[in-house]
Amino acid sequence: MNKNYGKVTVLRGITFHLEEGKTLGILGPNAAGKTTLLKIVATILKPSSGRITIMGIDALRNPSKVRKLISYVPEYPSLFEELTAEENILHFSKVSRAQNNFEEVMEMLRIPFKKPVRILSKGMKQRVSLAISLLKNPKLLLLDEPTSGLDRESSEIIWQVLESLKKNGVTMMISSHSEEDILRMCDRILVMNEGKTIYFGSLEDFWKNFEDLVEIEIEGDVTDKEIVWRREKTVSIVAKVNELGEIFKKYKVIHLRSLGIRERMLRR
Repeated sequence: MNKNYGKVTVLRGITFHLEEGKTLGILGPNAAGKTTLLKIVATILKPSSGRITIMGIDALRNPSKVRKLISYVPEYPSLFEELTAEENILHFSKVSRAQNNFEEVMEMLRIPFKKPVRILSKGMKQRVSLAISLLKNPKLLLLDEPTSGLDRESSEIIWQVLESLKKNGVTMMISSHSEEDILRMCDRILVMNEGKTIYFGSLEDFWKNFEDLVEIEIEGDVTDKEIVWRREKTVSIVAKVNELGEIFKKYKVIHLRSLGIRERMLRR
């Protein structure tokens, strides 16, 4: 799959597959192409080239059929600000010919029925947006940064609901800034950078195929390692786990941390 805006390429040769009932986590820095990818799968955007098949349906030839099966939750909800949460959900339940009881969905996400959306927190608005997406009982749920910038309570409620959906066999694609949440939720991961696939596969294969890297802060200076940053008396370097023994012998180590998935992939 490719996507161009004029001469600018935002997706380049993206290929992946996801089995029904599984969850795909999409990781990558800002401008990696994650949102564009989700919007293409949601049939909001068209790719410049390539094809998409969802539940056996060609999404480019039959987008209306696909839309009956999927729901898309954007990072920034689009709601009627002057209406209450209940009125918003009731409106969209009629538009989408809801299969789920909207009151049950609201209670599951702990949404206040009568408060106007304009006075709700970002976390509560995101819960309302997720509730709307669940009304038609989607077979494929697409979520773009569902807990970005949210308070802890809202984040935990949303992840609990998503875990429940996963147990009930809902297929999901989740873009998230939180590697911790991706690791606890997803069966497969797609790591993107500058519109390209850096890695696609299972978490198990990722850990097998890519060396475990750590960032280490040490006193002094080095000449044989990449320096990430310098302070007055220390430097931070990146090293392989199997090099730690030698580093501990040579330097005073102040701090170390394991690099996350995105950091490792970008240092391949």
